[in-house]
Formats: sequence, structure tokens, C-alpha cells
Amino acid sequence: MNCIRRILVSVKDPAQGVTPAASKAAQLARATGATLELFHAITTPVYLDNYTYSDWTLTDAKRDVMKRRTEQMQRIAHDLEVRPGQKCVRTLITAAWDWPAYAAIVRQAAASRADLVLVDRHAGRHLARTLMRYADWELLRLCPAPLLLVGKDSLYTRPLTLAAVDPAHYWDKSARLDERILDAATTVSTALRGTLHALHTFESTLPVSYPTDVMYPKLSRDLAPRLRTAASKRFSRLLRGRRIGQARQHLIDAPPALGIAQAARKLHADLLVMGAVSRSGLKGLLIGNTAEILLDRVTCDLLIIKPPRFKTRVARIQTGARIVPALPPVMA
Repeated sequence: MNCIRRILVSVKDPAQGVTPAASKAAQLARATGATLELFHAITTPVYLDNYTYSDWTLTDAKRDVMKRRTEQMQRIAHDLEVRPGQKCVRTLITAAWDWPAYAAIVRQAAASRADLVLVDRHAGRHLARTLMRYADWELLRLCPAPLLLVGKDSLYTRPLTLAAVDPAHYWDKSARLDERILDAATTVSTALRGTLHALHTFESTLPVSYPTDVMYPKLSRDLAPRLRTAASKRFSRLLRGRRIGQARQHLIDAPPALGIAQAARKLHADLLVMGAVSRSGLKGLLIGNTAEILLDRVTCDLLIIKPPRFKTRVARIQTGARIVPALPPVMA
């Protein structure tokens, strides 16, 4: 993400007005000169029994809902476009009958060729995620475009951006993913005139089940410093040519989720940039996804980057309105 030309922000409920994600999307659009697109997926069910004994048709009802939502979106766009003393933002409005919301956002991002997608994070914890199908959690797994999950209300003020990389390529991550993470972090940090830090976590302790008693004693004693030296070399090699000073390079001996969460809190990071690899089946259950775990462990905003050639499982065709058939008459 060396250049941001189009930013898509999801508006869950236009009646609520400007949300933190919309405000930050406008801020990024001003900083990068990008076009801002406000997108609203109309997921409200349409009940046919409301029109069985009415002059209104289903088409009339859909047209009325679209009109009201569009007017609300226009008010949001006006509030974002015109800010005293700030550059105007070119804003587009899109509303579509499509559901579920996360799939609609993925489809619109692909149709608009968005370089960045912003959504508001779920306010509480993501309990029973596979059953509840939280929009931000599903987008973390399925959105191919860079995804910014906004959790903090305040706008960015020279933010501290923390890029979490994995030059060891644990968990089968692509080697090119680290470059994409650093590119995205650099682009956003530069646009917002913030500071960029880089982080790499590694583990010097062996699993409890590892048979250390059969290892050569000297090798067992020297293992931790050897692993740290190897991790430091990989980290330095990855950051070569990047303008990230030694004081802003953090090498932490800890499991990924724990180390990244601790570093984000200690540094008071405003934005955490990291990769996510969507998995399914037994492999996903065994390995898990650090980004999914951190969704409930960090309070800062999360910018999620997918590997090259990532393919989403979301279908390209819109589902349209949710039509709920009228109930048959009850016989006495």
C-alpha cells in the first residue's frame, strides 16, 4: 500500500451520524488526497405481510428505505467534507441492499477497488465469534483490502504506528507479507506525520513437551542466546533500507499475541499494523490467528494486511434485499 487513492468506510447506521471510523477516514483522505466513499449495506428485512393489504408495493418500500438512508448519508458526507480550516474531501455515497453486512463490505471494496477499508470495531468482547458472526471479526478474516479497525474515538495527532512483523515466517506466513506490512505502516505514518516503530517477537524457550533431557547440555544452555542472535539478524535484515532507527526497533522474547499486546500498551501505540492469514478446518483450530486473538487484547486501532494473492471466500454477487414471506392465514 504505497499509495492510497480510494478509501471506503462502512456506515453501519446512518441515523447515528459521524462515527469514529468515518472521522478517521476523512482525516486520512485529507492527508493522502484520496477519494472517500461512504458505504451503507441495507440489511433490514422486508416483511411481505406489511404490504399484503396495502397500496404500497415491495418496490415502493425498498425505494422509500433507500431514499431515507441516502439522505442520512448525505448529511454525514456534508459534515465530513466541510471542516473549518481544513482541506475539503471529495466524498461519494453508496448504499446497497445486500447482506450479511461484512460480505457486502467486501463486495463493495472489490467493486470500488478500495485501497483502504475502515470499519468501527465491535464495542465489547467477541464472544462465540463463529456463532455471532461479528462484522469486524469476519472482515479481519475475509477482506482482501487493507482493513483499518477503529477502536479509539479521538482523531490521530502525530500517531505512534507499530508494525508487527515476522521475518522468521512462523505459521506459514508469506515472506512478502512483512514487506506489505512495513509499506502500509510507512504510508499511513508518513501521511499522518507520526512516528513508525517495528516489532518482532520470537520465543527462546522450548515447548514443555520437548525432550530437553536428551539434548547435549551445552547446546541446551546456549539455545536461548543463539535464538535471540538469529532473530536479531533476521529482524535487522528485514528493516535494512527502512528509516526506522534502532531506538524504534523492538525485539521481544515472548509468544506473538502476548508480546505484541504488551509492546502496544508500553509504547502507547495509536495504530498497530500486522498481517492476518485466514484459515479454516483443523489447521486453523491448531494454529489460530494472532490478529484474531489481539482483537480483544489491544485498545488501539488495528490495520490488518493480507498476504499477496489472498483470495476471499465471499461471493461476488450481491444477495439483494432480505425478503421475509408473509405468514399464511391461521385457520380457526
